[in-house]
Amino acid sequence: MIPLALVGMSYREAPSAVRAGLVAMDSGAEGPAAQLLEAGEITGVVRIESCARVEWLLASARPSWAAEPLNSLSRRLHPPQATMSRPWERPASTTKYVPSSTSIGS
Repeated sequence: MIPLALVGMSYREAPSAVRAGLVAMDSGAEGPAAQLLEAGEITGVVRIESCARVEWLLASARPSWAAEPLNSLSRRLHPPQATMSRPWERPASTTKYVPSSTSIGS
């Protein structure tokens, strides 16, 4: 079994400008995903972009830890607001959504 983390943000959590900002910040060699790969903290990454969401699927021996740089970036670009729906995390080992401190694919 390969441990995975699914990190993302949908239109429910943030507008398209914020989601596009996340993609832009992660697109270069200095982006969080590239740095995690270079450091050996993740063994693979897939970014999925659509009109409604952006998600990163990270393969790592420590998926929760590996997801944190992208989680931190999303919180910095779009801090949680009282009126926002609660963000969710989908652990790779289950199909049930559980609350988390950041937006994780829903």
